[in-house]
Amino acid sequence: MGDTVKTPATAHHPWAAMNQEGEEREEAPVWRASCVGNHFPQELEAEYSPSRWSKRHGAQQIIGIHVKVATDLSQVAFSLTHRLNIPYSDQGPRAKLDVFGEDLPAESVLLVYVHGGYWQQMNKEVSSLFVKPLYHAGVVTVVVGYDLAPQVSLERIVSEVRAAVLWACKLARERGSKGVVLAGWSAGAQLVTQVLSTPEVKGDTPSSTDLTPYKDLIGGVVTFSGVFDLRPLVKTSVNEPLHLTDSTAWAMSPLASVGVMGRARPSLRLLISVGQHDSPEFKRQSKEYCQACVEAGMRAECVVVEGMDHFSIVEDLAQEKFSLTQRIVSFVKLCTTSPHADTPKHDKKDH
Repeated sequence: MGDTVKTPATAHHPWAAMNQEGEEREEAPVWRASCVGNHFPQELEAEYSPSRWSKRHGAQQIIGIHVKVATDLSQVAFSLTHRLNIPYSDQGPRAKLDVFGEDLPAESVLLVYVHGGYWQQMNKEVSSLFVKPLYHAGVVTVVVGYDLAPQVSLERIVSEVRAAVLWACKLARERGSKGVVLAGWSAGAQLVTQVLSTPEVKGDTPSSTDLTPYKDLIGGVVTFSGVFDLRPLVKTSVNEPLHLTDSTAWAMSPLASVGVMGRARPSLRLLISVGQHDSPEFKRQSKEYCQACVEAGMRAECVVVEGMDHFSIVEDLAQEKFSLTQRIVSFVKLCTTSPHADTPKHDKKDH
């Protein structure tokens, strides 16, 4: 996730105000550069600028409001049993994660959550929004941080997230967990699905990120307003820090390798959600990826969540009575039952 709203060169972008350590800084050269000029196709730029589609706040305000809401809601998680800033890799300074709820029964499912930010903004410190409802449902949550563009490449970010998933799987195996579910929002949706659909570094070396021994442990994936085909982003300002070409964008697209994931993980379940007030492109991407997963033999369901935009779809996960929160809790349980249990394979609307 991220935003590419055109603002004056002197404007302050709320996400750009976070440096690699999550602390505020005065200048944001990357976002200032991406917000100046009109050299990107306007229609495509608008489609991949989530704030332009919200019905709640103006495009200039909603990101700042979201960061504030996400920060406040994430603080609630720290009242629970937690371990913070655990290094899962030596690849970069942000390759750390937080674990919540390890006082739950050993067999509890682990949910691994990866934040959005168009691979260049946000952090794990403001991404623990729905930890408490999951805790009350008996789910241990792992919230993943990762290094950001332009300091590192997208390929490197995928490698980091794969290492984080491996770390979580090892923890789940040590605890005797029933299973692991991966979840990601926007860019995080690309990361968790790409991790499962691209080659892994195998072997017994410290650099190994082979998830094969945990293939049966990872039972499901949940995505929120995801990006699964990165090619449209090449001609938007989102790409300025990423430096993707058409070919590298396709190589980093989960849609390109969904067949690989289907052959390797035929029993995998996917809950693919998108907001009613996401842009048409975001809705198209979720529906298209869901259909591709079904055609690849996996159990996938696409849910259009009524009344939600790109930001509220994760903000409202902090509420136990939110329909999508309840659906996730049910989905997590389903992922740890018989792989032959039925899962709907068509679009739904959630109220």
